[in-house]
Amino acid sequence: MILKKVIYYLILSTPLFVPLNSSKAETVEKMEGAFRDTVIIGALDKVTARTSTIKIKVGETVKIGTLKVRAIRAWRSNPEEMPESKVFFEITEKKDIDKNEVQEVFRGWMFASNPSLSALEHPVYDVWVVQVQGPEDNSDLPASQLVDEETSQRIDDLIDKLIDQSANDIDLTPEALDIIEKKASQMTAQAESLEQPTPEGTIILSHGHSKNALGAEIKNIEDKLSLSEISFEDSLILKGLFEEMKNSPIGLKLIEHKGLNAEMTQQAVLYDHLIKPVGHYPDGTPLADFDRKFYETFPVVKATQERGEIFKKLIQQALPKKGVVGSCPCGLMDDLLRLNYDDAGGVSLVGIDLDQQALDQAKENAEKLLVLIPHYLEKRDAWDLESSERFDILTSNGLNIYVNDEEKVKSLYRSFYDSLKPNGVLVISALTPPPALDPKCEWDFSKIDPEALLMQKRILSDILNIKWLNFRRSDVTVAQLKEAGFKSVDIHWDQAKIFPTFFCKK
Repeated sequence: MILKKVIYYLILSTPLFVPLNSSKAETVEKMEGAFRDTVIIGALDKVTARTSTIKIKVGETVKIGTLKVRAIRAWRSNPEEMPESKVFFEITEKKDIDKNEVQEVFRGWMFASNPSLSALEHPVYDVWVVQVQGPEDNSDLPASQLVDEETSQRIDDLIDKLIDQSANDIDLTPEALDIIEKKASQMTAQAESLEQPTPEGTIILSHGHSKNALGAEIKNIEDKLSLSEISFEDSLILKGLFEEMKNSPIGLKLIEHKGLNAEMTQQAVLYDHLIKPVGHYPDGTPLADFDRKFYETFPVVKATQERGEIFKKLIQQALPKKGVVGSCPCGLMDDLLRLNYDDAGGVSLVGIDLDQQALDQAKENAEKLLVLIPHYLEKRDAWDLESSERFDILTSNGLNIYVNDEEKVKSLYRSFYDSLKPNGVLVISALTPPPALDPKCEWDFSKIDPEALLMQKRILSDILNIKWLNFRRSDVTVAQLKEAGFKSVDIHWDQAKIFPTFFCKK
C-alpha cells in the first residue's frame, strides 16, 4: 500500500513522464480527503512579473486581468495523507471589449502539487492552486467523489503508464521514503506560511527595509527556490540568476530591499552619465555583469532613467528667477540639486521626506555637489505638508506607486495642490498598467526587449516576489489631478510608455 501511495504522490509532485522503475501494481488505492469551501489562488502576469495571491469561496468568480476565474469544486487531502489540494476551475476571457465576446479558455481540475498536470495555457497569465481550506465542521466527502469517473481513470492510467515504463523494481529504501516524507511536510509548511498583504500605509519602500538580515533573506529565497514546483529547467535558470545577484552590488541591494530605495534610484538615473563610463560605483565598487543587465536592459529601469531626464528638462525650463522649489519625497534630492541655477539666483530648495536616512543622504549629496544656493531639509508626511501656497514648483518622483488606495492618491494630490502658489507647477510620474491588468494598455512593445522583460519578471516576481507596485493608466492619473484642482495637465512619455511624467499647473 505504501508503494502505491508513494507513486501517487510522485506523479502529483514531479514533472510528467519522469521514468520510475517498478513492476506494475494491480491497483492504486485512492487517498481519502474532503471537499472544502475556500480556495487560495496564485496568479502571475507574465508581462510585468506581477504576482498576486487571492482567496475566494467555491462558487465565486474573481477577475484576474482579462480573465474571469470561477472555482466550482475544491478538495484537500487529510492531514495524515500526502499533501494535495485540487480545484475544478472554469476560466473565461473577454476577447473583444466592443463586441462583449467571452471565450472559455480552461475548464478542468488543477493540482497544487503539480501545476503542469493540468495547466492553463495562456500567453499573458498563469493561474495555479496554492491551497484549499475549509472549516473543520465542513461536510467531509470520500475521495471517490473528488472527480468524475473519466478524470479519476485518467490519473490511474497515468500512474500505470509510468509503472509500465520499466520492469525493474523501484528502489524505495527507508532513506528514500524518509526523504519523500520530509518533502511532503515541507510543501505543507510552505503553503501554510503564505505571505499576507502588508497593511495599508506600511509599504512605502523608501521608508523601510527588509525585516531580515541580508544573510537570512538569502537563505529564505534559496529555500523557496529549492521547494518550488516549477520545471527542472526553470529551476536551473532561477538558481543561476540568483547566484548572479549574490555576486552583484545591485543584486544584493535588491535582495535586501525587495526593490529600489532612494540611493538605488539615484544610481539608476545617473548610470549612463556617472557609472557606466567608468565601470564602477562612486565608492569604487566595480560593476558586475548582472549590474549591467539590470541598468541597461530592464524595461522598468530604462523607463526610470528616461523619466529622470524628462524631470530634469521640465523643471529646468520652469525654474523661476526667485522663489521656492520643493521635492517630496526628496530621496537624495538629485532632481533639484543637479539643476543649473545660474539664472535663478533667488531660488531656495526644500527637500521633504519621512525617511531620516534619505534626508541625511540628501544633505551629504548637496555637500558633495557644492550646492551654494539655500537648501533646507524637512522630515514631514507628504499628506500633511502643513504649508499653504509655499512652492513655485513641487516635484514628486513616483510616491503614488506605493499607494493602492485611490482616495489616498487623490488626497496626496490635493496636499500638493494646496502647497503650491497660484500658477505653481507640480511635476510627478506614475507607472502605467500592463495588458494583463488593463486591456487598454498603453505600453509600446516595439520599444521593449522581450528577453529583458522575461528576465525582469524572473528577478522581480519569481525570485524576489515583489508586490508593492501600483499601476494607473495615464487618463486615470490626469482625471485624479484635475479633480484635485489642477487646471492643466500635460503628459510627457518615455519611449516604452511605461513611466510617464505629468506637468501640472495650478
